Amino acid sequence: MLLVVLFLSVCASDCLTVYDIAKFEPNDIHFLLDNKTSINTKMECACWCYNHTMCLTATFFGINQQCILYFSRLDQGKLYVMSTNEMISVLSFKNRTLPGK
Repeated sequence: MLLVVLFLSVCASDCLTVYDIAKFEPNDIHFLLDNKTSINTKMECACWCYNHTMCLTATFFGINQQCILYFSRLDQGKLYVMSTNEMISVLSFKNRTLPGK
């Protein structure tokens, strides 16, 4: 996991875009890959998404310590602006090559 954190730190501006105070909902529920609990930080959520070969987008719920992984680009769903008291962020991996593509 440390190697992934270092990689994300080095290429964060090129590889990962973070939308704070936002929530992602895919157009198709079948784009849901996983729902992780006990996730403490956005970076940990980003690592889970990065380590899942099919993950393109994740939503991190800070209050619930939940990370939802999706096999969906942002243009395959809706990005909602949330209220400022909600600790929700969307993490989107740009230019990620999926297996077999």
